[in-house]
Amino acid sequence: MTPRTPSIKRPPPSGSGGFTLLEILVVLGLLGFLMAMALPRLAGFTARASDTAGRTDEARLIGQVTCFRQDTGHYPGGLINVVSRDEGTGEYLKPLVSDQDPDTGMEVLSLGADQRCRFRLHYLNEAEAAELRSLGIIHVYNLNSRHDRNIVSKGPVLQKVDSGTAMLMIGGGDSDGDGIISAPETDVTEPGWGAKDLQFRLVLGLGPESDLVQRGYVFNAPACPAATTQPVNYDYKWYSLVLPRLSATKARLLADDPLGGGSLTAYHLDSRSGAAAAALALVRQRAVNLYESQDPAFFTVINSEGEEFHPSEAEGYWGLDFNGDGHVGI
Repeated sequence: MTPRTPSIKRPPPSGSGGFTLLEILVVLGLLGFLMAMALPRLAGFTARASDTAGRTDEARLIGQVTCFRQDTGHYPGGLINVVSRDEGTGEYLKPLVSDQDPDTGMEVLSLGADQRCRFRLHYLNEAEAAELRSLGIIHVYNLNSRHDRNIVSKGPVLQKVDSGTAMLMIGGGDSDGDGIISAPETDVTEPGWGAKDLQFRLVLGLGPESDLVQRGYVFNAPACPAATTQPVNYDYKWYSLVLPRLSATKARLLADDPLGGGSLTAYHLDSRSGAAAAALALVRQRAVNLYESQDPAFFTVINSEGEEFHPSEAEGYWGLDFNGDGHVGI
């Protein structure tokens, strides 16, 4: 009988015993440190990506509206009238603006858009309604958001553009429907204006019912990235078409003169130039007339935060010196 060779116990390979609790804690601590360092950079990258996507969407929409006008000779129909209208009483209301408080529920318009554009209700007179119809804007869909707690009916309602139709206008308007654009119905406070030439222009939304979508110029109406990449407490997420200042609106402004003359100076402001009178002498200036009508093709597009795409201008905004004191507030 061959004697059995006793087995030899070999030590386990180095590292096969696993990690100790201390080693795991050290690794987790290092990973947490690295993530804490990286997350702000990732957040900044996400914000920049959202801004780039938004600018791209705005530029494309400007191009698509331009193509539509070239093909048809008018603006697309089926636009959103960004108002609430109680179908029971016929009363028009400016939609609720976000109060930035999730506990009170969702509102309709973003706070940023309202601060940049100073939206006001504006009741059209017959000349304005006729001019809009000549531009191809014959019917609109009243927004009637389900998040607007001021109305009974909910959901878009098709309406003919006519005298007495109310729309959102930037910076002022005949908000009480008495036929006069008075000084109290305008917002001439200087801080925070997003652009120099938007006042007294009508705003209509580019939603899925628009002819751009229905006639195949775009596959679907894009929602603004700004409305999806930050804490959002508002419902209206579409881009909006800002129409040129109408000739009929010019006639009303000249007759009512709510600003005591529409000629102002605009200053291009940024973080370096500030807004003090001494600094304003060093920045670019332009004379603007907020009563003057604009070419029918002079439209622009803003996002749900009220921001306008400027492909040729440096960062910053054009501040308006409403009171003529050589000083623009921020």
